[in-house]
Amino acid sequence: EAIPGGRSTTTPPPHHLDTEAALLAALMMGEVTPVDLTPLRAECFYSDAHRYVFEAICAIVEASQSPDLVTVIGRLREMGRLVDVGGTPAVGRILDEVPAIASIPEAVRLVVDAWARREVARCGDRWVAAARRQGSDTGEFLAFIRRELDRIEEMRASAEKATDLVTGFNEDFARRQQVAAASKVVVPTGYPTVDRAMDGGLWPGKLVMVGARPGCGKTAMGLNACVRCAELPAEDGGGAALFVSAELPAEDIRQRLICHESGMSLTDYKSGKREDEITRWVSYIATLPIFVDDQPRTIEAVRASVRRHKRLLEERGKRLRLVVVDYFQELTTMTPHERRVEALTEVSKGLVQMRKELPDATLMVLAQINRDGGKGKRPALTDIGDCDYLARPLDTAMMLWQPDPDGAPDRIEMTFTKNRGLHMHHRPLFDKQSLSGSLVEVQP
Repeated sequence: EAIPGGRSTTTPPPHHLDTEAALLAALMMGEVTPVDLTPLRAECFYSDAHRYVFEAICAIVEASQSPDLVTVIGRLREMGRLVDVGGTPAVGRILDEVPAIASIPEAVRLVVDAWARREVARCGDRWVAAARRQGSDTGEFLAFIRRELDRIEEMRASAEKATDLVTGFNEDFARRQQVAAASKVVVPTGYPTVDRAMDGGLWPGKLVMVGARPGCGKTAMGLNACVRCAELPAEDGGGAALFVSAELPAEDIRQRLICHESGMSLTDYKSGKREDEITRWVSYIATLPIFVDDQPRTIEAVRASVRRHKRLLEERGKRLRLVVVDYFQELTTMTPHERRVEALTEVSKGLVQMRKELPDATLMVLAQINRDGGKGKRPALTDIGDCDYLARPLDTAMMLWQPDPDGAPDRIEMTFTKNRGLHMHHRPLFDKQSLSGSLVEVQP
């Protein structure tokens, strides 16, 4: 059976030729513009002829002209595609024989969804062939598949987003109701001033960054958040916490947890002089739903770890409520990049995508401030290098710094460089306990 584009198969892949033609007719009649049809692109059309017509229309609009029948035919002739689409009569039939569209967004969704299914099938052939090859890197192979699926899903999902005001206000109303309900499930950070600045603490579905120079307490803040989250009953918003360490081994993180909560020094912990006290604290900490994973070094491995722990918890009837990643600049990608900024941009994209996969959890990313930032001067978000892509979707960015690094090196101040929709004026103060590594908020 012959199908458009010169391909032959007994079972044509998913497509909507009439809907494709109707969208082209709407464009040529001036009812919509290519921007109104976002995320529809030329590659989404099943018919090669429809794809060429769409490309001609886009070129006409980019030249600030109207894509009527005459200009479209003329542009197709210039492109050398008029014969490929069936000539002038074929373009005319798009306007004469295609019914009007009742819902433009629904028509776009149909075309994009059909493209997504065809794209998965097309990629699937390559995946099967690659899976049969011996000796290839399985981790890189799986990461490649995930990236391909993410790309397809991102485009398909955006086609379902309505832009009219009625739908928008309904979504706003539903979101406000969710916020009101979520106020009972916000996890306090354990630092009163920080909680006030964030309207209670760590909200589900938020992306939070904690930036600091080495030794200012960003890891301590991440560990404190894990313990507070794990201690809180599920009915009050608590749950399991996953600490992903791309810097320190899991053993060091466990030691820091005990020292942070008990107040003992790392020296005392390692010497075993306070074995009874260590045993009591280990017995308590071990009962909390806290997981420490030091294996991931790539963003693909981090996402895989989060999925695995989320699935294991759900099988036990529990939920993953907090993910802490320590730290941003230590992560890389499975795909080699010549420039570090390119790799960290891919890491940022992975973190943003991971936040979308965790609607019930807070994603906290720890980051290193540049060498010149945060030492004796209040840091800015730009002091975290190579995080331009990540900075835009951040809900909260809080920076720890030393106002007087020489006179009072253990006095730490926090500044909010971004706190979307919340409070920016709070300046929490902390004393860093040098022996235990913990942060204690100083009350005014």
